[in-house]
Amino acid sequence: MAIAALDHVNIRLPDIRGTVAFLEDVLAMRVVPPPGATSTETSAWALDAEGLPVLHIGRTDLTYPGDAERPFTPALGSGAIHHVAFRCTGFEAMKRRLEGQAIPYSENHVPHAKLRQLFVSDPSRILFELNFRDDEPAQG
Repeated sequence: MAIAALDHVNIRLPDIRGTVAFLEDVLAMRVVPPPGATSTETSAWALDAEGLPVLHIGRTDLTYPGDAERPFTPALGSGAIHHVAFRCTGFEAMKRRLEGQAIPYSENHVPHAKLRQLFVSDPSRILFELNFRDDEPAQG
């Protein structure tokens, strides 16, 4: 079980067009629709120099996994951060660790992306998305 890397940061905001323009025009990032979308009107991914989506952007009224347990309250500035996601290994080991410490979590599976996710909050209520690829090597 390990945190391998920062996967992405997710922000939810009211002015997607303004943020997309800022990312493209000021930071020179490439911004694309996320898988399954055809435009960046309601959500977008900002890619790093290697083409990896490091910033996920969504309108404040979009529904995300985990919203039922922990509703999102729209805010500006750093309060617009919905969650921080890590690329991880050892899905079952992480579940055992969380259960062993009586830490509540929710689970989400995204079969078309071969992705399993665990959502967990720290004591300050920061939401963390732990992403595990289904094709990861088996670990205990």
